[in-house]
Amino acid sequence: MTIKKHIPNIITLLNLFCGCIALVFAFNQNFEMAFFFVCLGIFLDFFDGFFARLFNVSSPLGLQLDSLADMVTSGVVPGLVMSQMMIDNSSTAVIGHLQIFPYLGFLITLGSCFRLANFNIDTRQTDSFIGLPTPANALFILSLPLVLKYTESIFVIEILTNQWVLLAISILSAYILNAEIPLFSLKIKKFNFKDNTLQIVFLICSLLLLIFLEYLGIPLVILFYVLLSVVNNKVSSRTIVQEEIVKTESKNIIKMKVIFTSLYGIFIITAIITHIWTVIIAFTETGFFSGILSLFLPFLAEIYWMFKMFGINNLYACIALTHLILAIPFSLFGRKQ
Repeated sequence: MTIKKHIPNIITLLNLFCGCIALVFAFNQNFEMAFFFVCLGIFLDFFDGFFARLFNVSSPLGLQLDSLADMVTSGVVPGLVMSQMMIDNSSTAVIGHLQIFPYLGFLITLGSCFRLANFNIDTRQTDSFIGLPTPANALFILSLPLVLKYTESIFVIEILTNQWVLLAISILSAYILNAEIPLFSLKIKKFNFKDNTLQIVFLICSLLLLIFLEYLGIPLVILFYVLLSVVNNKVSSRTIVQEEIVKTESKNIIKMKVIFTSLYGIFIITAIITHIWTVIIAFTETGFFSGILSLFLPFLAEIYWMFKMFGINNLYACIALTHLILAIPFSLFGRKQ
């Protein structure tokens, strides 16, 4: 086996190594360095897949390694960071001598673990995501202590030092990781604006948020990504429903035209065949007027039964009936000759 086949797995292990270093910094509440190594790990996580596709060496081993590395870098580290944030703002609620609030930050880790395990067996998440990816969630959580450190907003400080808010963030984080919410792909496949409008709008807005708000822009970018995806899903679902309605109506129109064209054709032919002998007798024995009635009355009966079967409110039944009625004089003139 050549060395290039090992390159993606080596990069994945470097991602794991960065996660381990980030754990040490997070434990010591050096959140800036923890954030740096998590970002480096996420960067490596992108490139292990890139090189796997480049060298065409994707394997089940690589898939498992990738999830295990992400579990540490994007699962355990954000859980620990949230736990550390809760320590200084912990509730007085205790179990024995154990304060419970700081440990609830690891709900993020549990949610990340479940997501990564589910991701490995979910075949739907090839070009896009369902639920927030663990790297994005990790960036969101690790940016919070940096926002708290550098912000001058009293409101933001009060929010991020409130233990109940931090608990709510932990619970929502675990939920959004595994929620059945399709998120649009950030990959740009074709180099034109029309096919990548959503991605380009997101990237421009994200860049502006990061430039003007710095660390505060990071969690806002993640929130914007989720909200934009939700809006996009609503618009797309409506468009799909409308297209399906149009397709269904088109198919029904074609189907009904075929059905009713066949029906009134069959009715006319049946009327001619079944009543031709009666008409001949009527013409020869009772005269022309009786012959007309012999042909016309069965047509009226068939028109009545068409109304009975399909109803007057059915547009296609009305069209068929109109055609049938118009066919009567032509049939009569044909018989007269």
